[in-house]
Amino acid sequence: MYNPQKLHPVAYAGSVVKGIKTTFFPAIIIFFNMREELFSGSINPWMLFGGIGILALIFIVFTGFDMLNIYRTRFWLENNKFVFKNGIFTRNEKELDIKRIQSIDFNQPFFHRIFGAVQLDILTPGDGIKIDTIKKSQGEDIQKVIYETQQDIESEETAVNIGDASVWPKEQNTEITPKTAAREFATLKKMNFKELILMAMTSGGLGVFAAIFFGVLNVVGGEILIENYFEYVSGIVRSLIFSIVIASMVFVIIGYVIGTVIIMVRNYDYTLKKAVRI
Repeated sequence: MYNPQKLHPVAYAGSVVKGIKTTFFPAIIIFFNMREELFSGSINPWMLFGGIGILALIFIVFTGFDMLNIYRTRFWLENNKFVFKNGIFTRNEKELDIKRIQSIDFNQPFFHRIFGAVQLDILTPGDGIKIDTIKKSQGEDIQKVIYETQQDIESEETAVNIGDASVWPKEQNTEITPKTAAREFATLKKMNFKELILMAMTSGGLGVFAAIFFGVLNVVGGEILIENYFEYVSGIVRSLIFSIVIASMVFVIIGYVIGTVIIMVRNYDYTLKKAVRI
């Protein structure tokens, strides 16, 4: 870890996802201005290609800059400091004193877990460094080296107590204080599948689905979908009030199931560990 390290290659895929998210708001504006032509089928091809071209240009520019920033990002350990560099036109360099580091947190979303990557947060009082995508082995090496370095610094500081008298003449066969053992981690709690389901079912999964659903509904035009949906349901049930009740129940059930699945995927393999010395 004393040589400059690069980000995981999957970070470039994450850059593509960020680029798609960046185009989401412009896409809403373009779609909103074209909604009448799109639904009526009378849209001008040049207008359609023009809107797609604007979105493509925004995607290419933002994704390209982000990929270049990922390519130029480096991090390493040097002189009891953790160094992080990134930037394109303006180079940013940040250093954290290893002695002041309080925690090293791993976050492994579902997409990262597939490719053996993690997100790393190195935190100090009032400061920190977030590395978006690195190899899991890199994160574990960083954690190990930082904790061992902290223990070495602690041992050096406690080796000499100012004011204590030393034996004179110096004894020849003095015992060497053994080096503090490396820090290990004991698993306190690992959530099993049954507990994961229970947690997901009681963690507002319906709210997650509703936020996504109504966001999409606001974009595509809620009145069109609602009218067509209730017309279809009322045609089956033959009662407007009863159709509204059934439609609402179906929406709640589907939304609750989808929201629960989303939360389960986000919290899969949740584990709580404690640092110990052996």
